[in-house]
Amino acid sequence: MKRMHEPREWGAGKDLFRKLRKEVLHHERAGSARSPEGLALGLAEMTAQLAYNAAAPRYPFDDSVIAWLPSCIRAVVATGATEIDANALASLIDVD
Repeated sequence: MKRMHEPREWGAGKDLFRKLRKEVLHHERAGSARSPEGLALGLAEMTAQLAYNAAAPRYPFDDSVIAWLPSCIRAVVATGATEIDANALASLIDVD
């Protein structure tokens, strides 16, 4: 969040996306992509794409993420998980 107000730091959003993508793919290979954590990581990945694109980068992500976001949110809600450990998710992608 601290980088949000620092335009020169917005490129770090792409690095965050790469870390999230790596974890999403790991969950897919492990068969846990539909778990609450796997779905939350997928939602975080989409959010990172949107945030990166909002910074008007020279090479934005495909904007189709906007179409997938509502179904991803519904999938996370449908798991019935009332709490997803944000610290555990952050540690998966080494966020400080």
